[in-house]
Amino acid sequence: VTSSVQGFEDEHEALYKPSLNALNSRATAYVFDLNIVPPPVASGVVEIDGTYALANHWPPGYCYFIIPFWITGMIYYLPVFLSAITCISVYVLAKRLYDHKTAFLASIFAITTGLTMLILYSRGLADYAAMAFATVGITLFIESMQNHKKNGQNLGFALMGLLGGLSFAFAVTMRYSTVVLLCGPITYVFLKIIRF
Repeated sequence: VTSSVQGFEDEHEALYKPSLNALNSRATAYVFDLNIVPPPVASGVVEIDGTYALANHWPPGYCYFIIPFWITGMIYYLPVFLSAITCISVYVLAKRLYDHKTAFLASIFAITTGLTMLILYSRGLADYAAMAFATVGITLFIESMQNHKKNGQNLGFALMGLLGGLSFAFAVTMRYSTVVLLCGPITYVFLKIIRF
């Protein structure tokens, strides 16, 4: 068994090493040495105008989001931060749409889901961050719609709606599939228009 595994590794190295060496000799903007460090997960090497570079199919928003946490050494607090903003925004949204008891239960469910528990014991996950910012965005948007009708103050609630939109847009830069969640606020606005 050992000789067949060694034979496979030799054959694999013989097949790919020449092309990797040729690639490394031509790559000017390439950060990784493919013979030592493989490219990150979901990344590939692409050629753009004769220059080789890494390309990743994941959206860039989460990478930009975690930079301050890495720089300050607080990366291990990222899941706690995301869980807190999720819990608070779920509570505010459920309280706005239902009542205090429902809001409390909804925030408890949001904080104790399996995904949240998984996130709390890891360094973070872009899907959870996208969900957190999408929830904040929807909450701010609905709060601005509800309060605007009650108080008649335009500027403050317009800014709240704008911040909600920016938060939701930031969530989309973390996971493009978050766009599907726009059906909720669009339906909400449509129902508000029909009622009046």
